[in-house]
Amino acid sequence: MIGRWLVLPIAVLAAGAGQSVSERAIDASLHRIYDPLTRDTYRDADWERPVFSRATRKLIRNWQAHIGNTLTVFNDFGWFCSCQDWDAKAFRFDRRSLIRNASGGVEVSVHVTTGWDSFTDQKLKLVSESGRWVIDDMISESMPGGLVAGLKRELAAPADSE
Repeated sequence: MIGRWLVLPIAVLAAGAGQSVSERAIDASLHRIYDPLTRDTYRDADWERPVFSRATRKLIRNWQAHIGNTLTVFNDFGWFCSCQDWDAKAFRFDRRSLIRNASGGVEVSVHVTTGWDSFTDQKLKLVSESGRWVIDDMISESMPGGLVAGLKRELAAPADSE
């Protein structure tokens, strides 16, 4: 147990000639992603946080410009809790698995407890950029087809004119 977070010992698959994924670096990224939700003062929009890959940040910027102030499927809930509200004091995450994929990234399964006996399971697809692991895509009950596919779908829809 590290603080409030349970970190399970998981064997990480080696890639290439002796390269392996650093669990410590992955866990540091998970803390960067999820720790803000443990503070009662957290009010940032998840999509504005610097935890996404360059490609996903570009997609998010295009999506934000496209939707303007319109409420859509993807800006109606917190991406990292799959919720509209959570209990910061009870919030925690548990990394359940870590698998290196063929493209050099990793897929991390995370169990997120949001409080009030509520939880969600998420799969984060991480890539390494500028020495840290960032989210390239994510899948959850709220985003069963994935974040990237969902944003692309909203971008393909006509913009609401207010």
